[in-house]
Amino acid sequence: MANKLPEKPLISVVIPTRNEEGYIDRLLKSIKKQTYKNYEILVGDYKSTDKTREIARKYGAKVFTTKKAGVSAGRNICLKHARGDIIAFIDADYVIPKNLFSSIVEQFKTSSRDVVGITPIQEINKREIPKSKRLKFKLIEKLSLPILKSKLLTINTFGCVFCMADAVKRAGYFSEKITIAEDIDFYRRVRKHGKFILGKVPVKISVRRFIKQGIIKPAIDYLNADFNVTLTRKYKKPLSEVRLK
Repeated sequence: MANKLPEKPLISVVIPTRNEEGYIDRLLKSIKKQTYKNYEILVGDYKSTDKTREIARKYGAKVFTTKKAGVSAGRNICLKHARGDIIAFIDADYVIPKNLFSSIVEQFKTSSRDVVGITPIQEINKREIPKSKRLKFKLIEKLSLPILKSKLLTINTFGCVFCMADAVKRAGYFSEKITIAEDIDFYRRVRKHGKFILGKVPVKISVRRFIKQGIIKPAIDYLNADFNVTLTRKYKKPLSEVRLK
């Protein structure tokens, strides 16, 4: 039996931010170009000192501020106000194609009721890669393709995920005790109420952290965090060491 959704379900887009003026405009512009129009945009911002909030409001987003640092707090404050049938968790540095929302809605409607999440195929956003580093990232792209376009994305998700609102409510909020791999912990709780499937339309994923820090350090950070979150559901690094979105 397929998922029960209204004819035109509302999508609540949840975006955590911290000084994202260099990226969020691109994301919000790509959201405004969606062929599917029944959505709301919610931004959870932590003390941005740039034009992040101003840009978000320009695109009609509802902006909420949090006193606590970290993406978990940003997402949680948005969840408290989200009205959607589908919750879209999208990081500020993504770019999405204009048919993404319509594709996601159609997939949920035609999938079995036990499907509670959809993770789109991911593609590296090559436009933000400096010419001097493009050769290196071509190699990285080839090595990462087995993950970015495979069902592995339904197990370890990235920063663009769509979930049924009922499953999100049952899973609770993001843990604010975790500063890295908080999404791994959260989506594991969501998956207790159903399964995730791979989306049909690719989205553009940012590699800005790898450009800034190299490949090895971020990879080790995430592997270490994944291991610790799996065992203890608590993993916290000093926020100065964590990229606040």
